Amino acid sequence: KIAEFKSLIVNKDVNFETEIEYLTSREDELEKQKDELLSKYVQRKTFGDKLQELIAAKGMKNSDVYNKAGIDRKYFSNVCNRNKHRPSKKRVYLLSLALELDLEETKDLLARAEWASEPQTEMELIVQEAILNRKYDIFALNEELERKTGKILDDWKD
Repeated sequence: KIAEFKSLIVNKDVNFETEIEYLTSREDELEKQKDELLSKYVQRKTFGDKLQELIAAKGMKNSDVYNKAGIDRKYFSNVCNRNKHRPSKKRVYLLSLALELDLEETKDLLARAEWASEPQTEMELIVQEAILNRKYDIFALNEELERKTGKILDDWKD
């Protein structure tokens, strides 16, 4: 009986050690996954962060951008500094035009503001075409929009 008992203890010790090894490897794996997710989260800039990065990259001042886009300074400040403030789709496009962004940069900003990046309306298709063709003049774009749709950017409803 003592031999049986010793055998059970040895087997339990082996099973216990195997279980500890498994849990330790699983813990390491989960820690690695957590680090990867945290890294992705940290790398993912908010709309406001990305907007400020683009403004700096273009060598512009905030006032240059919001004035050119025809956006109120207070609204602009809220968009840049409040992570929960979601800019309207129209204003994302106005900022993209003011910054003279390409279509990929514009789509990235739209995504950061949680908007679909593919055109949903004729107006949006025309705006994206203008950006694609690097036609950033908002007044000229409004004329084209009015000619084709009977509306201008100020008429845009999200």
